[in-house]
Amino acid sequence: PEAGVAHLEWAKELRLDESHGMKRRDKDYGKPTRQALVAVEILELYKWWEERGLRPDPGEVSGWRELAVGENKENSNDRKRMAAYRKMESIEKKYRKEDERMMVRLVRIRDDLWT
Repeated sequence: PEAGVAHLEWAKELRLDESHGMKRRDKDYGKPTRQALVAVEILELYKWWEERGLRPDPGEVSGWRELAVGENKENSNDRKRMAAYRKMESIEKKYRKEDERMMVRLVRIRDDLWT
């Protein structure tokens, strides 16, 4: 993984220049290459994927799991349980939207991925 990330860090700095057949007067001279743009995207997706696995569990952070099972089930009032359930649903919805947005980004660059 370290070598792959290092390569992407290098690639994201690539610019259109003489090595790409450009002249300084060309309007795109100095702009990022397609490879650089894709490297930036791949790095962002890679870092997101690593962080994704560290997201807090919605049932835990909302308090739903504690209220829905075990000894507390009998002692918790319905209003408190419903509030925790709605918070859990909200967190799950946020996660799904983020996942979908990032997967769309992945699909858009799929032709530029290689092994």
